[in-house]
Amino acid sequence: MLIRSCLELQPNIVKAISWNYLVYRTSAVISSKNHFQARKPYSWFSAKNLVQKAPLSWQPYLRLMRVDSPTGTWLLFWPCTWSIGLAAPAGALPSMSALALFGIGSFLMRAGGCIINDILDQKYDKLVERTKYRPLPSGELSNKDAVVTLGFLLSASLAVLLQFNWFSVAVGSSSLIFAVLYPFAKRCTYWPQVILGITLNYGVLISWAHLQPNNFFEVTPLFIATVLHTIIYDSIYSHQVFCRLFHF
Repeated sequence: MLIRSCLELQPNIVKAISWNYLVYRTSAVISSKNHFQARKPYSWFSAKNLVQKAPLSWQPYLRLMRVDSPTGTWLLFWPCTWSIGLAAPAGALPSMSALALFGIGSFLMRAGGCIINDILDQKYDKLVERTKYRPLPSGELSNKDAVVTLGFLLSASLAVLLQFNWFSVAVGSSSLIFAVLYPFAKRCTYWPQVILGITLNYGVLISWAHLQPNNFFEVTPLFIATVLHTIIYDSIYSHQVFCRLFHF
């Protein structure tokens, strides 16, 4: 059944059958009941459990910020660590203060980016099973609640950014352009992953601007590599979502 569906959807790309099957099976393993049961001994320490233990009035805000799903924060933070490590002088350890500040900034900006995305996409999120229970489309929170939370997160992010030099502040401020563009890229282009890749990996540029402002363009290969990395993994993720939605 799976192979026949692949042939109908991709009649001219026979080689894609095995790839589609592989990606689908990977998705099935990740989302299988047995997989989550295997993780139960550690579930008390999970981000999702921490949100569930929080006061009820806090929970919609924490879910709006995706505190229960920290993967996105790591996807922002790891590229920063690569850039900070490469910017360190030969034989020296990376800057611990920079790592700490970029860790905090990754959490704040990821949460802010999710809120921007949810505000702009809520009309569509109401129509999708996977997203209709989020705080905004479900009505748990209003747009005003979301904007106030976003204002707090952006203010805190600015406070972190101001710990760096002014070149870093200018580079970091420009990242908001791509955070706002991403929801529109999903509607108007076939490659929103490109905008997402630029957005998620902006920390590479900011950290290098902070630590190596006089050699800024030397980080270009790393930035391009991280953007391509994001395009690859987000394309796989999108394919997995497609398979689950259409049972393909």
